[in-house]
Amino acid sequence: MKKVKKFERVEVINVGLEFLYDELVKQGIGAVNVNWAPPAQGNQEMLNILRSLRSGKGGTNGD
Repeated sequence: MKKVKKFERVEVINVGLEFLYDELVKQGIGAVNVNWAPPAQGNQEMLNILRSLRSGKGGTNGD
């Protein structure tokens, strides 16, 4: 059986879950928090609008 190397120190990059970051810091674990949320908060209509704007095709009517 292969031995697993024990880590002396753990550091975390936390993406979007601020409460998890807070708990890590409380436990003395090195952490960096990235403030992230899904584009348009997952709203499909807004995602379509963002995609059309990024592609340079205009608004919601498919121009």
